[in-house]
Amino acid sequence: MGHDLDMTGLILAPEADSSWVIIGSATIDGKSLVEEVHPGDILVEINGMPVRGKTMGVVVDALRGEPGEVKTLLIKRDGTIREITDVQVKRIL
Repeated sequence: MGHDLDMTGLILAPEADSSWVIIGSATIDGKSLVEEVHPGDILVEINGMPVRGKTMGVVVDALRGEPGEVKTLLIKRDGTIREITDVQVKRIL
């Protein structure tokens, strides 16, 4: 099976303008893996990599890693850019 499901747990959808909207976060034992994000937030960057215009594969690969690895996300909510640090990669299954 490999490590395909070692990731941050963000659930994303592409938008017509080539951006990526966060529609949710996976949960483990009823707790969201990324509590700081809200449905409707726009994902702007993953570890400094802009995601607008990137393919689903590139974005998902950037969210993968070794369990315990930390990612930094930039999101846009209500027109304001927010940095979310310490987003840990977890084994989803």
